[in-house]
Amino acid sequence: MRELIQRHLGTARRAWSADAYTAAPVRSYEEDLAASPWRDVAEHRFPETRTWTPQGVVGYLRTTSFANAGLFPDSSRHDVFERDALTLLTALAEEDGPLVEQAEFRVLLARRPGGAR
Repeated sequence: MRELIQRHLGTARRAWSADAYTAAPVRSYEEDLAASPWRDVAEHRFPETRTWTPQGVVGYLRTTSFANAGLFPDSSRHDVFERDALTLLTALAEEDGPLVEQAEFRVLLARRPGGAR
């Protein structure tokens, strides 16, 4: 999917507009929290397995900053992208079986040092 998105939109990373990011973040979330009053940080990881249909993936992409309609110069180009994505995903599902995503959600909980637990 990354290659397909980049073929349609280019390699620059965008977020909800046609403008590309111009710089990487200066600090990580952990560094920002360490410099704040909420520097007592606990990290929790939650593994998740999701099974997708080709139509579900295309619908999900429509809601993301990776491939929403607003990133495309006009609706006809977005329609072409979605058609190409559905064709690719359908072929993958027919060849390899269900589309399975192995994800991990990472949650940072931050407190002020010495605060109630």
